[in-house]
Parts: sequence; C-alpha cells; structure tokens
Amino acid sequence: MNPTQGVPFDLPCGVFDSEGELRRKVYIRPWRAKVKRLLGKMDARKDAGKAVEIILQESIVSIEGFRTVSSALLNDMLGPDREFCALQARIMSRGPIVEADFTCLSCQYRKKGMKLDLSNIGVMGVDEFPLVRSEPEIDVRGKDTGRKVRVFDITVPGGQWDDKDSKEIKATFRIPNGADLKEVAKHVNKNPVAADWSLWSRTCLLWGEQRPPFIMSFWDNLTAYQLEALEDGFAEIDKLGPETVNYVDCDECGDENPVSIYATDFLLRLPRSRTRTR
Repeated sequence: MNPTQGVPFDLPCGVFDSEGELRRKVYIRPWRAKVKRLLGKMDARKDAGKAVEIILQESIVSIEGFRTVSSALLNDMLGPDREFCALQARIMSRGPIVEADFTCLSCQYRKKGMKLDLSNIGVMGVDEFPLVRSEPEIDVRGKDTGRKVRVFDITVPGGQWDDKDSKEIKATFRIPNGADLKEVAKHVNKNPVAADWSLWSRTCLLWGEQRPPFIMSFWDNLTAYQLEALEDGFAEIDKLGPETVNYVDCDECGDENPVSIYATDFLLRLPRSRTRTR
C-alpha cells in the first residue's frame, strides 16, 4: 500500500459534492504515532467524538470528487461514515482485536481482558435502509441552498399528554453530521438528555407545519408519547454504519450485555488506571 494514496473503501452513506453528486469512495491509511500523542490528551480521552475527529484528520487521505479533506468536509460527513472510517483506520493501524474489562449489568460478574473482533462488526449502508432519502437542503428562510441532505421521517403522536391516539404529526430530521456531533458532545458528560435535545434542535427540518429554528425549550413541552417516538426513531437511524455497540453473554449468569467498542482499547492502549471510557 502506498501511504500517500491509502486503501479504497465505500462509505455507508456518502457525501454530496457541490454539484449534488453523491461521492462514496474514500481512501484511508493507517494512522501514525502522532495520533497516539493526540489521543492521549485529556479532552480526547473523555470524548469519543473528539477522538474520532483526530483519527479522521490523520487517516483519511482523500474522498473521490473533493480536492482536499478539509475540516468543512469532515463536518459535512454523516456520523455513520465517520465511524466507518475510524473503524477501518483502527483495523489497519492496530489490527481487528480490541480488549476491555467487562462487568455484567445483572450479576456484577467482572471479566478482565475480554476480546472483541472488529472484523466481525456489521456495517449497514444507506442503500439497505428504506427509511432514509435525499432531499434538497432548505435554509431557515425557506430557500434551496443547492445542496442535498439525507433525511428521515418520524411519526409522532399528537394531542395532550394523556392522549396518544389523536392526529399524528410528521417530523422530518436530517441525519446528524460531524458538525452536529461535535456540538452535541459538549452536553454528553454534563447532561445526556440535553445532548439529545441539542441534536434534535440542530437536525429537525419540519415538525408538522412548523419549520426551524427549534430552540431547546421546544422539546421540553413534548408529551411522553412524543418523546418516546423521537427516541425510538433516532435509535433506528443509529443502526446505520458500523455496529458500535455489540452484545456479549455473561460467563456467570448468561445474560446479554451491551458493550460499546469505544469502551475498549479501540482508540489507544494506556495504563488501565488512566484509560477513560464512555
């Protein structure tokens, strides 16, 4: 492999260029030692999104149809594509096996040195996902920007707090991109619920007949049924791209437990007492 050219992969979603053409061919190289130094900084160790950004900057050589891999381009990349590139760069750089300490949520059994094989992780592309479509991007003034975005709909119950059977509301969101995820990451450690509110405010394009902007307090007034519908809708979209959360059986009680690849040594190997996970 020529390190200046990288290895070609097809992105799960792809990036629209300035002409509206979808570009999916990306070239990735293994990361260099510099990445470990950058990942060792406290902000990157606490924030998986920051760590992924560092990996992308150092590992993506080019995306077909774009002259350079700029910060603006990385911001435009959808979350599933960013995670896919980070996954491939990690496998190329340090191999497919990751290790973690595991504690069962049911019986508290603790297992050290549990191993996961990243090469077995499934990747769902947008072509396999009928919920997603592409549309012209409309700005807050209602004008076509000339760009395209990937969007999905969520059907939300209408009515009062105790009425889940009244007229439904159609809500349209775009799939979160890098800029959205970096902004939302500011809320995750302080208040993960506020992080969801922030993400919805940034990505909601239509709520019934109402258009952006949607301020944070808008979501405070949702009914419980509406809140659950949004959470379930975004959980479906989270299936796009790599399966970053895997499930393992406890050796002691047999119960199934979720394990995020970011809670392993996916990013870098540090002395165990210093490793930060989320």
